[in-house]
Amino acid sequence: MSGVTLSREGPIQVLCLSAPPVNALSRAVRQGLWDGVDRALADDAVKGILIEGTGRSFSVGANIRELGRPEAPGLGELCTFIENSPKPVLALIHGQTLGGGLELALAAHYRMAVPGAQIGLPEIKLGLLPGAGGTQRLPRLTGADAALEMMVSGKSVSAAQAVDLKIVDRFAGDDPHADARNWLLQIIDKAPGPRPASRFQGCGGLSKRLQYLDRGA
Repeated sequence: MSGVTLSREGPIQVLCLSAPPVNALSRAVRQGLWDGVDRALADDAVKGILIEGTGRSFSVGANIRELGRPEAPGLGELCTFIENSPKPVLALIHGQTLGGGLELALAAHYRMAVPGAQIGLPEIKLGLLPGAGGTQRLPRLTGADAALEMMVSGKSVSAAQAVDLKIVDRFAGDDPHADARNWLLQIIDKAPGPRPASRFQGCGGLSKRLQYLDRGA
């Protein structure tokens, strides 16, 4: 099983992380996401992609059992594939959205968060730095100081703080899935198209200074 379930809701392809207990991004989950996006891109009837998760967490990042044993598609490769989608991608995050889970959300073009979500890049606590584009995308959204603080402290921020920092675009209400679906339908209808983080300029010079740290693993 890939740990990713696919469903169609009108013009929206829904990719749901379903790898309990914490939706770790194992090789099977990464492949499931890749295949789901690829399928959506090949279907002319699909106009937008929604990525969400089941259980208590959107995703806590890498499967630690796979550390040191990288298998394609790598998370960095997957995030680039998602960010380059010509169809808008929305990530609906809830619960713990950490490490590679946040990097996955940052690769989406739009982000909605359930109140109570905890968002962070705790890799530094393991002596690591984000390796799937987080050092590039986060500072483009938040600015250099806030991004550096998150990366070197490893501390999480609340959903409200994430909105203030421009990591998250808006909150979900009582029915997060319906709210995300309806917002994505609006995005499709108004045709603003994809909005990759790489287009943002909030980072100043931090992105270049940290580029050598980002291996895309």
